[in-house]
Amino acid sequence: MASLVAVSTYRPCFAAPDGRRTTGPDEDLVTMAVAAAGPLRAAGAPSRIVLVSRQIADAPPSAAAVLAAALGLDAVPVELRLGGADAAVDSLLTAAAGMLVVAVETGREPAAAAALVGAGDGLADASRTRRGFAIAEPSGVHDDPRLVRDRAWTPVAAALAEAQPAVVTGPPVRAARGLAGADAPAAPEAEGAPAPLAALAALARAGKPARVVGVEGASACAVDLVDPAAQVVAVERAATVPLAPPPAPGGEIPVSLSAFERAFESKVGLKAARCVCGALSYPPRALCLECGAEGAGELEPLPRTGEVYSVVTVHAPVPGRRVPYSVAVVELDGAAVRVLAPVTDAVPGSAPIGTRGELVLRRMAVRQGIVDYGYAFQPAEVPA
Repeated sequence: MASLVAVSTYRPCFAAPDGRRTTGPDEDLVTMAVAAAGPLRAAGAPSRIVLVSRQIADAPPSAAAVLAAALGLDAVPVELRLGGADAAVDSLLTAAAGMLVVAVETGREPAAAAALVGAGDGLADASRTRRGFAIAEPSGVHDDPRLVRDRAWTPVAAALAEAQPAVVTGPPVRAARGLAGADAPAAPEAEGAPAPLAALAALARAGKPARVVGVEGASACAVDLVDPAAQVVAVERAATVPLAPPPAPGGEIPVSLSAFERAFESKVGLKAARCVCGALSYPPRALCLECGAEGAGELEPLPRTGEVYSVVTVHAPVPGRRVPYSVAVVELDGAAVRVLAPVTDAVPGSAPIGTRGELVLRRMAVRQGIVDYGYAFQPAEVPA
């Protein structure tokens, strides 16, 4: 038996031309997984991580290592699982105490969610089924949404939504609203793998036990939330940021694999080197500027909050980069280290000196097929 200890949800803050939320130019499946799972680190250290997504094939080869390092869980095994809402629910049902299930959708409704599972009987297996017409969801080649709804989504949802109330998740939001009956709780504003976790978050926040059904094509899986007493965290900024124009074309900067490997732990884990004399350096230096000692020293995690010490906004076209963009020198809280970082999740030029915020994992560049991750400064959102 298992229980829901904590659950978090994440939605990106960038706005597409049609007004809907979309992933930012520096976001991908991995950074969204870190954004959703990061707040749950305070609820307990997981013993295993399962990352579920329909777009798992798009994840870089370094996805598992980056996810673990960014969460400060280098020794924790990470499993990558291809699937949608049914796979996310199945991962919860088969999870042992201490497992962290992270689900990401980068498609039409980009979102991420994470759930930490503990011992207990707060989650009950409501059985799983595979019924209905085995057909893929609309792909543009065989695009018949009504057939998919009538022969795939509706039969499997009806088979598992017999208990009321029940929330059906996974299909597009408008389609999911009508699959569980008029008296069912509202489906979350999410689809794919994160949708059932978002539904659990909404039920836990409201203190209401209910059944959550995850549907993907003609497959479905259901879980009963018996005890809704779980910690809930929502990572979603109120204001959206318009996307800057597409980047200017230009040459690609070559990647040095040896330099990439040497910097991986300190860069992705945001760790500075501590010299024997006590001085910190980030990035780690081979020669201490304070005492002259050779060797990078021991790595230790840096604080992730601070304030802007200096900032500049670039308007000149840069190959491969959307302009304008801001770059800030961030003075970290409680550490004698300043970090150079691009500003994200904010209108360029809107984070002056003294602005407080935190460092968040983002995709810095893709060089010769290798994704380079680092940290960007996310200004704190000031309530209106």
